[in-house]
Amino acid sequence: MGCCVSLLTVSLFTSSVAMLPAWVLWNEKDGGKLQANLDRHWVIGGLAWLILFLTLGALIWLMALWIIGVWRNFGGRGFVMLALFVGAAMFPFVNWGLSSVERIVLIVSVILWIIGVLLNFGGVVWVSLALGLVFAMITFVGCGLYEVFYMLKKPEEIFFFLRATELTSRVSVLLPALLVGLAAFLSFLTALRRLNLAERTLCLRNPWQRPDEAQQFLRFDHERAKSFEGLKALEDRVKEMIVCPIFRVRGVKLITVLISVVYWHFFLKPFIPSVDGRWFDWFFKLAFCAVPLMLVWVMMRFFRLWVAVKRLLRRLSWHPLISRDAANHSKEERFASLPPIDLMTPTPTYTALSFSVLQARSFYNALEPGSAPDADRERIGQLVVEAEGGLSHSLGSDARGAWQNALRKRRCSQAALAELSEQTTGLLEDSWRAEGAAGPDAEWRKEGKFFLLTHVVAFLQHVFAHLQNLISLVTIGLLLMLLAANFYPFQPHEPLLLFSWVAILTSVVVTMYIFFSANRDKTLSLLARTEPGKVNITRDLVFRVLFHGVIPLVALLGIQFPEAVRQIFSWLNVFEGKGN
Repeated sequence: MGCCVSLLTVSLFTSSVAMLPAWVLWNEKDGGKLQANLDRHWVIGGLAWLILFLTLGALIWLMALWIIGVWRNFGGRGFVMLALFVGAAMFPFVNWGLSSVERIVLIVSVILWIIGVLLNFGGVVWVSLALGLVFAMITFVGCGLYEVFYMLKKPEEIFFFLRATELTSRVSVLLPALLVGLAAFLSFLTALRRLNLAERTLCLRNPWQRPDEAQQFLRFDHERAKSFEGLKALEDRVKEMIVCPIFRVRGVKLITVLISVVYWHFFLKPFIPSVDGRWFDWFFKLAFCAVPLMLVWVMMRFFRLWVAVKRLLRRLSWHPLISRDAANHSKEERFASLPPIDLMTPTPTYTALSFSVLQARSFYNALEPGSAPDADRERIGQLVVEAEGGLSHSLGSDARGAWQNALRKRRCSQAALAELSEQTTGLLEDSWRAEGAAGPDAEWRKEGKFFLLTHVVAFLQHVFAHLQNLISLVTIGLLLMLLAANFYPFQPHEPLLLFSWVAILTSVVVTMYIFFSANRDKTLSLLARTEPGKVNITRDLVFRVLFHGVIPLVALLGIQFPEAVRQIFSWLNVFEGKGN
């Protein structure tokens, strides 16, 4: 919904400006003095109306689905409370003097409405607040366009159209609106994609569950595997950082209050009105606070998620599975076939799951009768069959386009592998103290340990997909806000530039720290066959440094010192010519 409404805001503003000449021609009553050079804008106006009609239709359709879903899930209680609140709130407008009875009704209605929303709607509260925010942006745009269409004279409307469509003039109202709308779209798209990725993982909790009640992906920490004690709490922390509401992320409330106070003191308080009207000013006052805040929230989740992942990786690195077995065999050929774990890997599909299922079959085939209790071996065989069947049905459903059934079968396969990891760690618990792998049980123990490694890789791939999603769009969004602040003479201008500088530099520092920390991590290095504890220059690291470090810094310098950056690039062109 947030993605659609942010795009609607942009299309509303853009199409309305495009309709201005056609609107003027349609209302011209004096013989058509403006007809000569504006005939072609009838076509532009018609296309703008079509775009506006389609976007409004999509919004109404989505709102209808949202209302139907809320009504089915929560009944009419929330709407009754909302109607009571609105009715009580109308008393001041009907009767300017509130009586004591009206005050009591208003206070009780507000309290009941808040309690009803919190009890009945749960997580829908924050969705509703986000929708209210973007609808406020649409309201500001609509009110500003109302003034343009009805409050100004026709020649001024034409000059407004010419100024708005000259995007490089630095006085166009279209370009900053487009940039801000796109940044808002990216922030909502990040949240949407995060929820989409969360659906692909069985272990994430439902909204009504506590973090420790969710199923485990790495079911290593249980009574039969004391060596993995504490891993469950660390995994729960990682999963909580993925699915929890943003204000449960540590530090978000403090940074929100701090940014709001600083923004009010340095920008809103000394703000100088522009020539485009108060609604235009209020739209950007709201946008320059709300959109960067949403991007900062994404950055905070990214940082806290990495901190949780780092603790989980450190705990794994202490276990003999990583510190001894992975370290001693990481140069083997089959380690090279492990799916990559980095911030450049595309969204996990079936590679890691297929590899883990194949290794589960190898482990079961190596587990000969008598190597383990018959009940355990029989259960392991059943789980392997379930995992293979779930994967096969998921691939078939995906090929037919039945994505819901494919997702359900994929989660069934993950559940079977998770239970299999519990069985495997129980069988291997007495082998972690052994130094060598000799003996009749060496083969199945080796296959079981490698299965656990493939299961760890599958989990980390899902987590790193979330890290990649969170950071990929933050950098772009912050750069868009920087450009929006520079392509219109907002006053005061220096605080906006300062906010952009601080946000982008903080983003660069945080991302560079996380990239190099992940590159040096012992567990990740062993699984990737690189040297632990040292910075390994890989394709992933170079790309990330360029995209999240070099490009934002060059953009900052280009905005602040355009002539110097242009001169540097001219020198580079000269050197390139001499080299050729």
